[in-house]
Amino acid sequence: MIEFTTYEKRRKYPHMMPRDVEIWERFIEANPDIFDVVSYDVPVGDGAEFDTTVHVGVASDMRKLYQRKIDVVGRKHGMFFVVEVKPRASTAAIGQVKGYITLFKRDYTINEPVIPMIVTDQMLPEMEFLAKEERVQLFIA
Repeated sequence: MIEFTTYEKRRKYPHMMPRDVEIWERFIEANPDIFDVVSYDVPVGDGAEFDTTVHVGVASDMRKLYQRKIDVVGRKHGMFFVVEVKPRASTAAIGQVKGYITLFKRDYTINEPVIPMIVTDQMLPEMEFLAKEERVQLFIA
C-alpha cells in the first residue's frame, strides 16, 4: 500500500541527496499544482536475495531495504506519475524511470495510467529528443 502526503515542500525527503532536494524544491515552486498528493521513496522490485534462517520474521523488513526506490510517485486526475529526480540526468534515467513504471504496475496492481517523469537541473545531449521519443516527461528545475 502506498501512503500519500500533501504535495508541498517538506523538512526531509527520504533518500534524496542535497542536490536532489534542491532540484525537487525548485520543481515544487515552479509547478505548485502539478500533483494533488505524493509519496516518497516508494519501494518496487524484489530486492536482493538474503538468508532469513537466522532472523526469521524480519524478511519483509529486510526486503524493503533492498528493493529499488522510486523517488516520487505523484497523483493527479486519476493518474500516477513515477518521478525520478536526477542531477545532470543522462539517457540512463529514461530506462530507469521506464523500468520503475513496469515494476510499479506489477507490485501495486495499478490499472490507471502511469506517466514517466524525469526532473533534472541540466539538459544533456539527446535527452530532450529521447524523452520525447520514449514519451517521458522531462522537466528542468
